[in-house]
Amino acid sequence: MGISASKALRWCVPGLDDELGEIHPGTLIVLLGHPGAGKTTLASKVVSCNMDRLGIKVVYFSTSETKEKYFTYMENLGLRLKDFESRESLKFIELPTFSGEMACDMFVDILTRTVTEEDPDLIVIDSVTPILWYLKDDPSRRSFLHAGIYKVVSEFRKTMILIGDLPYGKERVDLGGIEFVADVVLVAKLLSERGKPTRRLEIRKFRGRSVRVSEFPFAIVEGAGIKVVKPPHTWSPKHKVRSKLTILNGDPLSRAVGPIFRGEQILVTYPAGSGVPLRFATMIARRAVRDKLKLLVVTSSSSAELISAYIYSALRALGEDCSKEDFSKYVKIHVQDLFTMSVTELMGRTLVVSEEYDPDIVLVLDVTVERDVLWQNMELFNQMNYVFVSIDRSNGVVTFRLFGTRGNDVREAGLLAEVSDVVIQVTPQSCCEYSVRVIKNPFRRPSPSAIQELERELNSIAPREEEFIQNLSGMKNG
Repeated sequence: MGISASKALRWCVPGLDDELGEIHPGTLIVLLGHPGAGKTTLASKVVSCNMDRLGIKVVYFSTSETKEKYFTYMENLGLRLKDFESRESLKFIELPTFSGEMACDMFVDILTRTVTEEDPDLIVIDSVTPILWYLKDDPSRRSFLHAGIYKVVSEFRKTMILIGDLPYGKERVDLGGIEFVADVVLVAKLLSERGKPTRRLEIRKFRGRSVRVSEFPFAIVEGAGIKVVKPPHTWSPKHKVRSKLTILNGDPLSRAVGPIFRGEQILVTYPAGSGVPLRFATMIARRAVRDKLKLLVVTSSSSAELISAYIYSALRALGEDCSKEDFSKYVKIHVQDLFTMSVTELMGRTLVVSEEYDPDIVLVLDVTVERDVLWQNMELFNQMNYVFVSIDRSNGVVTFRLFGTRGNDVREAGLLAEVSDVVIQVTPQSCCEYSVRVIKNPFRRPSPSAIQELERELNSIAPREEEFIQNLSGMKNG
């Protein structure tokens, strides 16, 4: 019977739905890719999400994996497809090993019979490549793909995802011309970045839609499946649903730089190697806990236990009556591993953490570490920060980025200084004394008294050594 046009399928991947739109009944999607590039994961994300949201029925043909292996792998990525099989929404069919010229007739017979009996809304063939191996000439392949595959899509009006394998190092494969009649052709690529795997999704064809971007990065993330890493279409704020337009009001920081609006991006520069990052993080955490705002601290250089112990101990030294339960509720530490992940994978995982935690404030503790690790590819560094800035603006997240400079010159921050709304420069005067200057602020000229008040608070932050060691030990053991 099939799903109605009013209930079109979705890609169910944030960023991909915006770019590609809905999948209408009777669409033939060809998904090509290198081994390990994420073809099966992307197709399975579409399957799982649409069975859940629309109650559709799916038949999944596999020529390479057993059902047990497939279900186990997908469950590790957060896709519990086995549950849908038990509810008879999903039928997984392990295709036998075909050989010779009979492969075409045998498969077409199984496909046609299954579609007639099961009447699925969506069909996935993963992958068609082993079948094509046995069809030696182009006429045989065209006959199979057009008379078999495309006939099911057009006559039965079924949506189909046809997966094909690309050999390593190649971006094209002979599919007998099916790409000419396909409605959508996507290519998942597995590339190398700094000796680490990184993935790109190319939109090679999309009938009836003008696509803005032809290729963008994506990551495979446990618990989320596919995560596309790209800026939103616009920076139009999504945070209008939040209760307040501004946050961090009525404190020395807001008096120094003016009202801090949701989505505002603030860059804090300081001489590299000074103690500014943890002090500044404590100052922001103090506001977060007081005002019940969720703070996400992102770091690439320290352990979560050390940062948590420092901030919590410093808050206690300031006289804040903050329980460990409240601290854990309103302050979350996320550690990025720049050395074992590609930038795309790192961004994908960080975005998933941010979406799950839904912070009001993000504080990136050590942007300089990211810059220095990626110094050979500053284009990647700038792209990464531009994507984060645009997403944070759109989601109404106030973000502080702490950038250590070598010569105390804000121009070292380059693009970050340009795209930030406010730029603050912190300069150490002695071991524990700091001066503050507001370098960029188009909204308000700070008063000297407000700056002095902010400096006094920053200078007063320091944990008691004994309590810090005790808290660090407790957090590591916990």
